Amino acid sequence: MKHPIAVVFILVGLGLGALALTVLPAGHGRLEYMIEVVDPRPASEGAVPEGLAALGAVRVLVMDSPDKEGAPGRVLLLPDLPEALRMSDCALGSLPSTDAWQALAGIDSGIERGTMTLAGHEVRVCGLLQQLGGVFDGALVMEASEDVQAALLDAGWRAHVRYLLFVKTWRSRGDMLARLQHDPDLLPAPDAQVISPARRPPLSRAPRIALSVLLICAGLVVLVWQVRGLTRETLADRFRRH
Repeated sequence: MKHPIAVVFILVGLGLGALALTVLPAGHGRLEYMIEVVDPRPASEGAVPEGLAALGAVRVLVMDSPDKEGAPGRVLLLPDLPEALRMSDCALGSLPSTDAWQALAGIDSGIERGTMTLAGHEVRVCGLLQQLGGVFDGALVMEASEDVQAALLDAGWRAHVRYLLFVKTWRSRGDMLARLQHDPDLLPAPDAQVISPARRPPLSRAPRIALSVLLICAGLVVLVWQVRGLTRETLADRFRRH
């Protein structure tokens, strides 16, 4: 096969590989379909409302830093961290132990493993999280503790409450949003905000993975076949010349 034609086939192989990358599932993280309910009431008021508790919502105290230039800018205090996250969510390190002053760092938080100072206390960052979604990726995640909460409040951090609904599929997300919309009594207050930024993909996850793998394999076959052909032509030409 002539070289120009072979180059065309190689470009076709590269194009198939590039197309496969666009088909691959977007990296929204394991919790991409999670729903947040923002409670407008003071953070000191109450526990999870009965309606949300029946839906399995988890109450999270969100602490925002007064220093916009510092890291972390946000700390999430979860009442039962091992229940919400699992070991496979750690890209590096492990989940915190029972020590209140241990934490996990979100992938976009800019924090590395080791020790750091938070509100005048030493915190050990024992693990770095995988990409999970917008709630966790930019935050420092810690077990809810009165000591941690008090220290952050004394340092000027602002507190508000969110309730997290850990839905795992597009369908369950849609069903949950419809239920919250049609039954406002489930919400902690009439002006409570429901947040769920996930967008439905054109293909579900399984077909996208299958299609991307097929395209990658096709691209590799074309590339290997043509490069092998070019190599044989080059060697044959050299032998003919000698």
